[in-house]
Amino acid sequence: MACCAEAKLLVMEDVGPAGSMVAPLLGNDPGAAEAALLTWAHALGTVHGATRGHQPLPCPLHIDLGALPTAIEAALPRPAVAALVSAQPGPFRSWLHHDPCPDNVLLSDGAARLIDFERSGSGFCLMDAAYLRMGFPTCWCAGTVPAAIVARVEAAYRRALAPALPEAADDSCFEAGMQAACALWFLRRLGWLLRLAMAEDAIWGIAPRRSRLLHDAETVAAGNTALAQPARAIASILRGWWPESSPLAPYPAFSAARMRASPSR
Repeated sequence: MACCAEAKLLVMEDVGPAGSMVAPLLGNDPGAAEAALLTWAHALGTVHGATRGHQPLPCPLHIDLGALPTAIEAALPRPAVAALVSAQPGPFRSWLHHDPCPDNVLLSDGAARLIDFERSGSGFCLMDAAYLRMGFPTCWCAGTVPAAIVARVEAAYRRALAPALPEAADDSCFEAGMQAACALWFLRRLGWLLRLAMAEDAIWGIAPRRSRLLHDAETVAAGNTALAQPARAIASILRGWWPESSPLAPYPAFSAARMRASPSR
C-alpha cells in the first residue's frame, strides 16, 4: 500500500498491466466476454460475502419519480412502490459497489478487480448483482447478454456469496431478491430517464435512452414482483409512444453472428 497526502492518492494494490471489462464485451470473442463476466461475478460475490451485514455508511434506496406523465402515473401503484422499497434489503445486506460497470472492472491474470467505489455504501447488495439483467444501468456501454450466459454468471456470483450468506444458495430467496433489485433499478431510473427520453432519444454511450428504458420495463414485466403488471402496462405505453424504438442491443461480443461462429456455443 502507498499513499500521497499532497495528491490525495491511496494505492491499495498494484495489479500490473490490466484492461477493463469493456474490451471483451465490445470485442468479437464471446468466450472471452463470458470469461470476463464470470470473473466479475466472482469478485462481486466475494466483496459482498466478506462484508455481509455491514452497517456504517448506509447507501439508502432513494426513489425520486418526480412528476410522471398522467398515463404512467396511473399505471404505477404508489403503495406497491413503497412496500417494495421498505422490504429491502432483507437478508442481502452488505457493502455494495453501486456502479460495477465494465469500465470499473480491471482484468488481470484471470481475476477481476473492482475500482471506483465513490458511490459505494452499505445496503442491498443484489442491486449490484442485478446489473447483468438490467444491461449495466449506470454505464455508457449498456447492452444485453444471452440468457444462458446470464444464468452461468449469476451462478458464479452465488457460489462466491453463499459461504457467507446462505440465502444466496436458496433458489427462491435469491430469485425474489434479484427481481426486487431489478424493480428498484427500474423505479430509480424511471423518473429522470423518462423525462430525457421524452425530450429526445439521444444516444447515451452506445445505447439510446428509449431502448434503455424499455429494457428496464420489460425486464421487470417478465418477473413476479408486485410491479410486474405495472411494468407491463408502462412498457405497452412506451411502445405506443415510441414504436420505432429497437430493443436494447446485445454486447457486440454476443451478437448473433459471433455466437453462431463460436465453437463453444
